[in-house]
Amino acid sequence: MRATVVVGLGLGLAACWSEAPVTLPTTPSEPLSSPATLTPDGRTGAYVQPSRDPTRTHAPLAALPRLPTKTTWHGVYLCSQGETDVTLTLEWAGAEAEAVFAFGPTTNNARPLTGATRLRGSFVELGDGSFAVDLDPLEWVTQPPGYVMVGMTGTIDAAMQKLVGRMKSSNCGGIDVDRVR
Repeated sequence: MRATVVVGLGLGLAACWSEAPVTLPTTPSEPLSSPATLTPDGRTGAYVQPSRDPTRTHAPLAALPRLPTKTTWHGVYLCSQGETDVTLTLEWAGAEAEAVFAFGPTTNNARPLTGATRLRGSFVELGDGSFAVDLDPLEWVTQPPGYVMVGMTGTIDAAMQKLVGRMKSSNCGGIDVDRVR
């Protein structure tokens, strides 16, 4: 009998082929439910069921779906000017991140002016597959009159589709954006 074993790796799922169902251990010292051998992957600490079919190949763990190193998010945030439209273009490498935070009016609030800032900060993968983002102002791209730069902090969900957080100012509130690219 052939079965597919799905292994959660924090950032996504890996499907591995096996001749019979197996129960994967949570640690390398736990016994297996079949004679298959699991091998530790030093990069992630995950354990992978090798294929018994020599004609079947598997993508390496590094090729599994991950959050791209450049993403675009769109939604709203709250500050003293009210609900404000935002497009956040986030780039990350390792634990460092940079972003362009472009803002302007919404269909419900014409009051906010249009502008953009560059932000820089940290980008950390959390144990549940989500990511923590903490960004501070770096420089203006386009500064509207009377506006000050504000940082933000938030969490990208494990599905990598939503970023929710707070603006780093007592005059501001939350930010809620969806991934568009």
